[in-house]
Amino acid sequence: MAINYLDLPIGRKYPYEVDCVVEIGKDTNLKYEYDERLHVFRLDRCLLSSMSYPCT
Repeated sequence: MAINYLDLPIGRKYPYEVDCVVEIGKDTNLKYEYDERLHVFRLDRCLLSSMSYPCT
């Protein structure tokens, strides 16, 4: 199912908080997390097991 990201609401607390979508590529082993100190999403770690994110 395709999502039209332009149809998603920006959030009720805008401009102080905004809702967002973080897309993780299919078959990747990269894990992203929000860094509250820096106020950015950043690469947190590479999963070392054979596990990967299977969805697109």
